[in-house]
Amino acid sequence: MYSRTGNLILDPLKRTMKKRAFSVLTKTVKIVTPSLGSDCTIIGAAALALKDIFKSPEVISSYIKNKSLK
Repeated sequence: MYSRTGNLILDPLKRTMKKRAFSVLTKTVKIVTPSLGSDCTIIGAAALALKDIFKSPEVISSYIKNKSLK
């Protein structure tokens, strides 16, 4: 997504951050495009799913017993 939209999203985001964030942060925080390329969306979605799965021990033990997520 970011690789296709480029500055269309980044420029307004940077302007808004400079306007609303503490000045100390705007000098040190950098907003950059992801280095994952076009796979960044699917990798992020998988990370969110895995976070939820591993948050609950019951889900993991159920998967180990039944070989499927409930």
